[in-house]
Amino acid sequence: MTIRKLEDLELGGITFLIPHPGSPPSEIGMNRQEPGIWFITRILVNKKNRGKGLATELLRAATQWADENKIKIIAEIDSYNDGGLNDDQLEKLCNKNGFRKTDVDAAGLSAAMEMTGLLEICAAPLFIRDPQSKEEK
Repeated sequence: MTIRKLEDLELGGITFLIPHPGSPPSEIGMNRQEPGIWFITRILVNKKNRGKGLATELLRAATQWADENKIKIIAEIDSYNDGGLNDDQLEKLCNKNGFRKTDVDAAGLSAAMEMTGLLEICAAPLFIRDPQSKEEK
């Protein structure tokens, strides 16, 4: 499986893609919120490619990149009821990849970071993953 990385670090965005001939790619995207902190904006896997572990592979690629660059990642858990992973499955995926649930939701974090205007207000639970060294994995 080939994972491609597209980055526009000047604009503060990075996307990891798994191409699928004849259908949209699977992807995970992240945006820089502030130096050293990035927010997962999307994990997308086309319906016909679900159930193959692609979201796990994409999240692994993103966390590996974050570890190499000493980046903290924030993930909002909200399935949007689109027929993909539900909130419980997304939470398990995050836990399995080193994220921890916070006591604050995105609205609370947004209020705490109001001065910088980093996050939009929403009420979904947030998970945070600190960068890990090779020894911690």
